[in-house]
Amino acid sequence: MAAGDLSVTAEGQIVFVSGGDAHVASYDGKSVTKFTQGGGVAHLRISADGKSAFYRKGGQLFVQRGLAPNAAPAMVAFTALWS
Repeated sequence: MAAGDLSVTAEGQIVFVSGGDAHVASYDGKSVTKFTQGGGVAHLRISADGKSAFYRKGGQLFVQRGLAPNAAPAMVAFTALWS
């Protein structure tokens, strides 16, 4: 596991990468849910409110609003404005 691929939300959920996919676990470990598919997830970060995940996959940056399998990830795009 790479540094930063483990986080704890304010609600006590543990969010981590295993087998290339992101998972969320209850604080007691009784409930574990994989919320990404297809592997390749790295550099996982969780928003301050614990409701969104940011990660790299295939060289792209994604945000996933909600830590559930049915939450669709969106690619983050940056635009540079030069003057």
